[in-house]
Amino acid sequence: MTSSAPRLTVGLPVRNGENYLSAGIESILAQSFGDFVLWISDNNSSDGTADIIAHYAKLDGRVHASRSDRLLPLGQNMNRAVALAPSPWVKLFCHDDLMRADCLAQIDEAITRWDATAVALIGNGETHLLPSGLRSMEVTGQPHAHLDGKQAARAHLLGTRTYVMPAVTTATVRKASFESIGRFDGRFDHFDHFCWLRMMVHYDLAYLPDTLTVTRLHEAQVTNSSRVSLGWMNDYRTFMREYLAENAAALGLGVLGRTRARMIPVSVAAKSLASELRAGRLRNFAKMIPQIPVSWLAVMPLLVPRSWWELHRRDQDHFGSDGAGTAR
Repeated sequence: MTSSAPRLTVGLPVRNGENYLSAGIESILAQSFGDFVLWISDNNSSDGTADIIAHYAKLDGRVHASRSDRLLPLGQNMNRAVALAPSPWVKLFCHDDLMRADCLAQIDEAITRWDATAVALIGNGETHLLPSGLRSMEVTGQPHAHLDGKQAARAHLLGTRTYVMPAVTTATVRKASFESIGRFDGRFDHFDHFCWLRMMVHYDLAYLPDTLTVTRLHEAQVTNSSRVSLGWMNDYRTFMREYLAENAAALGLGVLGRTRARMIPVSVAAKSLASELRAGRLRNFAKMIPQIPVSWLAVMPLLVPRSWWELHRRDQDHFGSDGAGTAR
């Protein structure tokens, strides 16, 4: 540890991560910025994860770990990783992802710039790494942006967002603010976006467009199983109902705005179906259809092709190729 009070903590939750954990840790320890600690919350792993952690903890005093004696839900283990952090700001990270060498330096620069403001969430750009080794295009040298939290949340709900909503690996949070709004809600698979939307009602967002992290896309990801089971759709139905009841007035959403926000679960379902079609997973697609509410089926022939085209265009922009099946 470089000091008793590090500038920044990397919070890394993991469960049975021996496949990619070493590469992830090495990308963290290779940062050009050094005043940080890495806290790993081991979710009762049963593979070689503990041995990998012990190896790196012996090599570098900035590496620390705490093992849960019982299996925790994913969101709860991520909350635990944040709780372990000794610093006011926590860079969240996933064991199967990678950091660019200047990632923490840019984040520290943003913290220095906005620490005395209402900013409580910092998002960064990402590249995607496919199992084939194909990697999406990298962005460098872009200016940092400060966004009003309420305006950013409103834009997300109305479909006019111009920023990229952070995921787990692309998020850095002010620990006190994160805990003040109740942390990640373990009821949901999509707990990260929902947490950020709740934070934005009270705090601002900073966005660093440079692709500071690398997100691996692979079939073992929780997001894949959630998409196929339509867990995303069901999460959004429950969350949006609760969120609008509590925050619609504060966000200035009228009747049309609330209606548009309530349509998000329908769009999520269409995107999930389109993703399976693009990847040629027709059996999954067929299993998903009966789970769609009957009242939504009439619009799916319109929304699914549109979602297919949006995913196709995104992958063309990012990879310069089809990249079918890479939706996360």
